[in-house]
Amino acid sequence: EQPLDFEPPSQTGRGNRVLIKVRCADHKPWAIFVPVQMEYWRSLVVAKHPIPRQHTFTASDLSVRELKTNGDNRHHLNSIDQVVGQLATRPIAAGAAISSHWLAQPKWIKRGDEVSITATSKGGVSAKMLGTAMADGRKNEQISVRNRSSKRLIKARVIAPGQVSAIM
Repeated sequence: EQPLDFEPPSQTGRGNRVLIKVRCADHKPWAIFVPVQMEYWRSLVVAKHPIPRQHTFTASDLSVRELKTNGDNRHHLNSIDQVVGQLATRPIAAGAAISSHWLAQPKWIKRGDEVSITATSKGGVSAKMLGTAMADGRKNEQISVRNRSSKRLIKARVIAPGQVSAIM
């Protein structure tokens, strides 16, 4: 008359087949192992239509759908916000779950672009000047920039399209 106790495996091993230990702690206790085929379901971001390589994602390109997965979802994304504004690094089929491996930050600055440099001192004093990007840059990347007025080459961090920040 005791309820059954189900003990999940300590290691799931490979694949979706696992053994679950079923025990009864009655006056005559017993235990058996039952083979189980596991299915993993998760809400994932999917492409609404085919996405070409180098396409910049918008919210209208994406939806969230409950999908059966293999249990290893480290690289699949579950929020549309994680994808919007990113570039597709490969063609993606309609209905495919979006993987972080298929995304890249878009270039905010291209080599030769005129950029606005904001230089800030540790004391909080800041100065703005124009410069020329010496390399392509994505969000938070450090690039070389030539200051237009002094002609000096400085290192600066990309903070927005056409804008970099340097520390004096």
